[in-house]
Amino acid sequence: MGDYGWQEKLYQFLNKAQGAKITRLDLAHDDYDGTYLDIDDLNERETNGEFYYFGKPARVTWFGDWKYLDRDKLGRTLQIGCRTSDKMLRAYEKGKQLGDKNSDWLRVEVELKAKHTIIPFDAIINPSDYFINLYPCFKDLFKYDDQVQSKIEYVKRSLKISIEKGVDIFRHQFGRWLGFFRQWFGDDETCIQALAHDFSVPKRFNMTKQDWTRVHPDFCVP
Repeated sequence: MGDYGWQEKLYQFLNKAQGAKITRLDLAHDDYDGTYLDIDDLNERETNGEFYYFGKPARVTWFGDWKYLDRDKLGRTLQIGCRTSDKMLRAYEKGKQLGDKNSDWLRVEVELKAKHTIIPFDAIINPSDYFINLYPCFKDLFKYDDQVQSKIEYVKRSLKISIEKGVDIFRHQFGRWLGFFRQWFGDDETCIQALAHDFSVPKRFNMTKQDWTRVHPDFCVP
């Protein structure tokens, strides 16, 4: 929800604050097209020990239909570590989670806690430098030469999937009524004015008004 540039402002504030400390930091990376990240590949890399620098392997938890390779395409999650750990990774099929069964979008999140470690303030303004060093295999998986800000792109993609899902739900539940009302009112604008509320976000629709202002009026769904 922060405005652009919030990282630098927070970084400056923490450096000036007395006794300031970061107790938790979440870092994430999105592969929207599934070009170089794959949930089964990450699971195999964990089996091969590519997520560990030393010590015994962390606890591994699978969520979703792993046994039958997600035959209903609802999305799977691989979790390495646990909520009480200093470091926990969660890789999941983000597009499928949002309702697009054909999406290859995969997101990798790492949750850091300062229980036995110190999270440097610099990680706020240079997150990629820290993210890529969290696990041995990250240096092979991620390329940062052409790294760009992806915040708006993330909002657009999640918004597009959510709207498409909403269209399917609306068409299934109210499509016949809408077709009838269009004929009844005889004018689409009059019909919409009679049926629609003022702008508001449905409760099940995971979008804020701030998200909307970032993509409107450019955003549209074909």
